[in-house]
Amino acid sequence: MNMKPTSSYTRRRFLQGVAALSLLAGMGCLVPAYAWQSAESATSRSARTSADVIDLLIRKEQIRIAGRDATATTINGSIPGPILRFREGETVTIRVTNTLEETTSIH
Repeated sequence: MNMKPTSSYTRRRFLQGVAALSLLAGMGCLVPAYAWQSAESATSRSARTSADVIDLLIRKEQIRIAGRDATATTINGSIPGPILRFREGETVTIRVTNTLEETTSIH
């Protein structure tokens, strides 16, 4: 009994997979998990509430990854959290609300 898979079958499946991924990437369907955001954060993308105050809400949210439900830690409803940019010498207040059961840090 010959149990060895044929090399053409393995190669064919590999090339089909590469072609499918290339097609999805070209259509913009492949987005890295760290760039996903919840529907709530899509409308409020900016964390700034005024020129010098920033509010950040850290919490667990249900998200879908590859058709499955998962729990993720989000900042203002997005993964990753918003990018905060400042100019040298600018004074800001960052208000962080942590709804997690454990302490957290932001880098």
